[in-house]
Amino acid sequence: MRWRDRSAEDPEAFRRTKGSKALGSAALAVLREVWLWRDATARRRDRPPFKVLHDETLVALAKAAPESIGALAEVKGVPDSLVRSPAAAELVDAARRGAACPEAERPEVRVEVRERLSAAVETRVARIKERRDAIALDLALDPTAIASRGVVEEMAKRWEAGDDPWSVPELRGWQIGLLRPAIT
Repeated sequence: MRWRDRSAEDPEAFRRTKGSKALGSAALAVLREVWLWRDATARRRDRPPFKVLHDETLVALAKAAPESIGALAEVKGVPDSLVRSPAAAELVDAARRGAACPEAERPEVRVEVRERLSAAVETRVARIKERRDAIALDLALDPTAIASRGVVEEMAKRWEAGDDPWSVPELRGWQIGLLRPAIT
């Protein structure tokens, strides 16, 4: 399977961190830096990013902006093994860089307004989700691992428009393999 590096496509990939929408611009600057640290560390260790630090911990770091290893140890979700490692100083440096970011260079807070879906698209979304959830239950998976709400909505929109619902870029072959027999 070929992996697509989404961070190369999206210079603000840190915004996909769960909980980031509730942060102000100062905390977003810290989040950006600790997210970049986690991403680089995960690549260096050849591990998934969540194995380095969970998204919830990144958001907690963004809110706390620890300026010392002692303060880092107080942040919920930071493992003791990380606090005792040389990587702790790197993570604190990343948080400091974010906190020191000039106001003009901080990420702006975005207010996202979801578009209202037509009744036909909403009905299609409900059908896809129902079948996706049944598959997930059978496989003991989180339903969003098979298809997120955004992917399901995009599939439904394409379906109702007469376009190919399986051409959503975020859908992987294995996801299509699970969904297509249950939905078509």
